[in-house]
Amino acid sequence: MTGEITFTINNEEISQPIDTWLAEKDKMRITVGGDGLKNIFLLDGNECWSKVPNQVFTEYESGMKQLQIETELRWFVMRLPWDLPTDKFELELNSKNLPSLVSYKETTLKLSDYQKMGTNGILYPTKWQWLSPEMQRVEVYKNIQDGSLFLDHSFRPLKNKITDTIRLAHKENEVLANRLSITKETLFFLSEENVNTEKELPEGHWWIRGDNRYYMLTNPLKKQIKHLESSGEQTWLRWATYDNINEKVGIERITAICNQTGREIIGDIWAKEVKDSQRRLIRVFLAPISQEEFQEASPPVETNQR
Repeated sequence: MTGEITFTINNEEISQPIDTWLAEKDKMRITVGGDGLKNIFLLDGNECWSKVPNQVFTEYESGMKQLQIETELRWFVMRLPWDLPTDKFELELNSKNLPSLVSYKETTLKLSDYQKMGTNGILYPTKWQWLSPEMQRVEVYKNIQDGSLFLDHSFRPLKNKITDTIRLAHKENEVLANRLSITKETLFFLSEENVNTEKELPEGHWWIRGDNRYYMLTNPLKKQIKHLESSGEQTWLRWATYDNINEKVGIERITAICNQTGREIIGDIWAKEVKDSQRRLIRVFLAPISQEEFQEASPPVETNQR
């Protein structure tokens, strides 16, 4: 969610750009300010951090309770009507039966200026007016991406860790949602022409790389197999999806995801072969990427798949 935030302090209004990332009811990242002058607030469960320009992240215990309340309110609004009925929040509707006011504890949120946004053109409030004991402010959003994918480390101070996952925000039926992860592993596989020379194959699946088919082993080897090839230890961006797409489209999408999140693809992309067109079968794509980590959190990825 990107737009502008206006603070009212001592009857004076101060406006700045705002970028809000929401992944769960207790996972949010807010960036306020322009280039070089950004204030960043992170919430991940019961941990909270803040960062002012030209400084490192520090724990933000004094603001954690309020940030938790606001995160849960945002999540509730963005998911409506999925979490109804509820006794937790006070909810008022406007003449079009759209939420106009939501209250939780001492915080009240007024909602207005609904517009069609997101992947499917859903009506979302673009004006969010916050009333709390600490401060009054208004957020006006010009862009809302309701199918965004977020790296877990986007909601924590960055640490150099090789394994990470990406969360799909604001989507129902999470069981069938996209799953992305960054892993470091070695692939073992046989080319199609060499598979026929083996009388008994270990457990595995057929994969496509370029114009060729390969039989990839599921588990590490316990015995030697002739003509077995290895990728060597490699860092991969792995994308698993239940969308009914072919290998070509999947490779295009994972390439776009790498480009949008600042990762460099350094080899051919692998696509798990799925001949059955049923949605229940998962499709998997592996892109070899550079091991260099981000210097900043990755931007959300708009999948536009549903």
